[in-house]
Amino acid sequence: MANTYNILITGFEKQGIDNILRFFEEYGQSSHFIKRTVRDREEVKVGTNIPQTASVRYLIERSIYSTGPEYKMEDEISPTIPPEGAHLVIGLDPLEIMNNLKLISERTLVILNANLNSNNVNETYTVGKIVELLDQYVRRTICMNFEELALIKYNKSHLASFMILGVAVKEFIGFFRKELALKILSSKISEDPNSIKSFEIGYNLISQD
Repeated sequence: MANTYNILITGFEKQGIDNILRFFEEYGQSSHFIKRTVRDREEVKVGTNIPQTASVRYLIERSIYSTGPEYKMEDEISPTIPPEGAHLVIGLDPLEIMNNLKLISERTLVILNANLNSNNVNETYTVGKIVELLDQYVRRTICMNFEELALIKYNKSHLASFMILGVAVKEFIGFFRKELALKILSSKISEDPNSIKSFEIGYNLISQD
């Protein structure tokens, strides 16, 4: 069976799903440890404000991230993450995580943006209750209002996605390489000169124990 690394992204498009999805796609295509990258993205009508999900799956070079048997380069991997198969979950809207609980396990890192969408409010699940529930099942939950932080620092909420990427790279620094992440983000400076600064803020939010 092929060795994979699986990423799930949930939320609303205005929160930056495409920014995060593009980054992980480009990372997979640029890393010599990652042999294949597949993605899946719900297609929705432009302008609608409904929850969306996206995923990225990497076929991994055996020598860096493997306990399983060898595989051939022609091995195919489905874009669908199997049950309990997510290594990294990014919840841009925490409530959407509750619809994907079957994908998490004790090895999953969950990064939550602590801001429920105004059109996705649920009386049963507050952000605190969602974090409390997740902590019973996952390796670690990191929860912060990244959108608010981005607004305070740069008056641009969309930069929250780059802060979240910084957190993800730091948390999985044994798998992701910061220098490669910065190289990929440097191509986005023309889109927003604060993208790398935002990434660095997220990266520095996490301390190494």
